[in-house]
Amino acid sequence: MFESGWVKLEEQWKNPELATSWNTLRTIRTEVNKVLEQAREQKMIGSSLEAKVLLYVPNEELREKLRSFNPQKIAVEIPPEEPEEPVIPEEEPAATLPEPTSLEPEPKPQLSTAVQWLANLPLEVSKSYQNNQSLLTTVTFLLGLFIIVKVMLGVLSVLNHLPLVQPFFFMVGTGYSSWFLVRYVLFAANRQELSEKINELKTITVGESNAVVVDVQTTETVTASLETSYQEKPEVQEIPKIATEIVSEPTNHVDELRYLFLASQVELLDSPEAIQNTEYNSKSEILQVGVVKAEGEKCDRCWNYSTSVGTNSEHPTLCDRCVPALSGDF
Repeated sequence: MFESGWVKLEEQWKNPELATSWNTLRTIRTEVNKVLEQAREQKMIGSSLEAKVLLYVPNEELREKLRSFNPQKIAVEIPPEEPEEPVIPEEEPAATLPEPTSLEPEPKPQLSTAVQWLANLPLEVSKSYQNNQSLLTTVTFLLGLFIIVKVMLGVLSVLNHLPLVQPFFFMVGTGYSSWFLVRYVLFAANRQELSEKINELKTITVGESNAVVVDVQTTETVTASLETSYQEKPEVQEIPKIATEIVSEPTNHVDELRYLFLASQVELLDSPEAIQNTEYNSKSEILQVGVVKAEGEKCDRCWNYSTSVGTNSEHPTLCDRCVPALSGDF
């Protein structure tokens, strides 16, 4: 009568090994709860989330099983890749070093000399013009000025023989000279404007004097770069540094021991000395338990204490488990 509403389990669901494992976990949790209650009664902690549980299990098989439920962050040193030994070429005498060659076939000696002279001809002409530029400009300017003055004097001598032309040109010249003095010579600002116009007219007529200099410097720079491109530079081998990476064992953040004990942290010890030095501890046949204050700060979301609180700039009050949970990464 009383078994009519009970669920009857099939034989395939019976697993004695799993039942034994869970019975062992319940026994361990009972021992941990006893020590947590002692610490709570003495006001060392207000709740179990403020505690860190220390466990020592003498049985190695049981210890490894508990360790699988309790992932710990460990530091792993990443060994650097061994650099390959550089191959040092054998030094040869300077006289036997081959000259830089181009992709084109090597011409005959006579043809090479002629081609080289033709290639350097624009450079030599530019240098020669640059060295004698001021002299050529001066001679050309004086010769042009002499021709212009000679022509103007001839034209004026002819015009002077025409009636009323000489007084007319005299009046025009006097008026224009007076206007020119007032417009460009009397004030400093107008003299500056006149100087700029003269320089502009000089640039249009003669050209810029530094144009050839730029070309020469550019040609010399390109030639120097082509010469140094064939020089071998020794490669400096950097010494790789040993990198250290903090990794943690895989976990689903569910079946961890801290959630079984409702504590913020659980640490499995290899020896019981640390537990014996704690104020709240207990000892049984299968394990020893100690309780201390949890490390780190309290997370505003899960209320667990963690050393990762404050490390995320976007969420400085959350732990490393709650930050990805906000973005849906559980």
